[in-house]
Amino acid sequence: MQVFSVLIYVLVGTEVDLLSTKGVLLGHGVVTGQTVVHGYELTYGWVPLMVKTIKANVKPWAEFPTLSGEVEKDSFVAWPKAYLKSKSC
Repeated sequence: MQVFSVLIYVLVGTEVDLLSTKGVLLGHGVVTGQTVVHGYELTYGWVPLMVKTIKANVKPWAEFPTLSGEVEKDSFVAWPKAYLKSKSC
């Protein structure tokens, strides 16, 4: 069992819901074991993900921008742990 840690513990492979700052469901993802996303090192409170589904026109977090300027299906992003919900809950 691999556990990813950036001062927080999140089980790699955990399926999560991606939420907006208002708690709106934007998509779903799976936690990965990366420590760098799009050239930026992860910091406290951020979780690396592979996006499995995502609504249209979702912008990435400013701290971890993407080349396209959008969050895309099957891409890797960083998401704040505060705006993730485990699908196993």
